Amino acid sequence: MTVFYQRVGAITGGVVASTFGTAVSTTLRTQAKGLLGLAIVGVDATVTAAEGKSSEVRINSKSLDMVNEVFLTGPYVTSAPATHESGHVCVPEIIPLDIPCKGGEQVSIDCAPAGASTAGIVYEAALIYYDTPPPMAWLQRFPKVMPFRGGDVKDAQQLTTTRTALTAITVPGSRSAIVGVKGAVTKTGAITAGEECIGYFELDSTIPNSTPQEVPGAATSATLGTPVGTGGHIGLFEYMPTYIPIGGKDQTVTPYIHLRTAITTDARVVCGIAWR
Repeated sequence: MTVFYQRVGAITGGVVASTFGTAVSTTLRTQAKGLLGLAIVGVDATVTAAEGKSSEVRINSKSLDMVNEVFLTGPYVTSAPATHESGHVCVPEIIPLDIPCKGGEQVSIDCAPAGASTAGIVYEAALIYYDTPPPMAWLQRFPKVMPFRGGDVKDAQQLTTTRTALTAITVPGSRSAIVGVKGAVTKTGAITAGEECIGYFELDSTIPNSTPQEVPGAATSATLGTPVGTGGHIGLFEYMPTYIPIGGKDQTVTPYIHLRTAITTDARVVCGIAWR
């Protein structure tokens, strides 16, 4: 009984209000037996003055009887000043679903701005599914996480789009399952205009039948010009729920970061997992 995150693909929204961009499709892995939700985060590819943002995400899957199902999602940001604005932190959210599946179904995702978006918004999204149902206590809390008994966090500098490992995390075999994961991608050095920080974390593990896991990370939008005297933005977000049984012995989990775009100066990627 494992809960998986399966990345949909590189999604870019449309630029006209309520007009969807190009759809991206994925095929549910064969072990998928129930679709629990869609995890999604979006950021401005280029901030434009006087353009506040939220988004619409649309799901289509003929085999799952989902036809143009539309949900409200982020990024949720106000309009920017005319010439200078620092990047907004945008956090992943989960749209809960309850849809039986058999594995192998095709699911299509596209996004639209709720309002104009001059340069478009880029998104990372992952379908959340299980192979067999997790414990009822877990399901009753979803999309919140179960309480933790422990956890660990690793971070690193990352500038390129190359798949790159962070330091491995050891999960004690005395614990029952990994129940939470949280990733962040933030600018920490000098800001370069037009460089958004967004990506996803892949969790590679020694735990049998538990990979791949592809989890969207919190992200930072591109800036408008070179910010002068603007303050930082803080995004408050929670651990995202998962359920990966440990199997009764110490296990190793290695987070890998996949950035969507290269960054000129320092950016920090951080990934944490928690268990009970």
